[in-house]
Amino acid sequence: MARWTDIKKLHTFSIGFEGKYDESKYMKLVKDCLRTRHHHKYYHESDFESMINKISKYYDEPFGDYSNFPTYDVSMLARKSVTVALSGDGGDEIFGGYTFHKIAAQS
Repeated sequence: MARWTDIKKLHTFSIGFEGKYDESKYMKLVKDCLRTRHHHKYYHESDFESMINKISKYYDEPFGDYSNFPTYDVSMLARKSVTVALSGDGGDEIFGGYTFHKIAAQS
């Protein structure tokens, strides 16, 4: 995206987590490298608890993937600055970086 737009106008957005799943240090590397107008929210356990009723209104069936919580919040964060956004998964999803991917490869 940085190739096709004025870098001073390019916004990026991310969510960090407390605990062992926090990847904020990598976000900072990317943000500093690209020099985007970065917006970041640090997520706490209480954020999940406070959003349960709000998120459940949007699903009409059981939904067992908790990633919808930070996805909703990063969307709301982006909406404060932009009208259209591009999104994508990280390398873990693409390159099989989770433990269950390694177990499946050994089967």
